[in-house]
Amino acid sequence: MNIVAALETVVKPKLDDSFGRGIAMLIILNASRNSQITLVEMNKDEYSILIENICSDERVRKMWGEAGCKKQMEAWISLVT
Repeated sequence: MNIVAALETVVKPKLDDSFGRGIAMLIILNASRNSQITLVEMNKDEYSILIENICSDERVRKMWGEAGCKKQMEAWISLVT
């Protein structure tokens, strides 16, 4: 799967389901800002860093727990080929 498809069809919907659309977007934007990665034209390594930052967000860790974050991070990173 390409990066845009992974973000739009898997990552964002999962965050939306857990946090609502507004908070999910804040989580993604904070992860982008913290990793200094733009959401446009990112490569696989940048995508992986973005995902790691999303899963490191305190709100995500509280909601999913340590094991849940690790499992979700691995699943999301494995989507992009």
